[in-house]
Amino acid sequence: MDAGVLFAWHDYIRLCLVREPIITAFALVFHGSLFSFVLLAVLSFIVTQLF
Repeated sequence: MDAGVLFAWHDYIRLCLVREPIITAFALVFHGSLFSFVLLAVLSFIVTQLF
């Protein structure tokens, strides 16, 4: 994966973390795994679509 793309995803997720405490809790629980990183991205997308 390109570093720029990875940074963009990280920036997007960080913005979601600021807005969504529930997602932040997930991040703290599943911190460190690439699978969890993808899962977090999906969860943040779903939450932003719902709310």
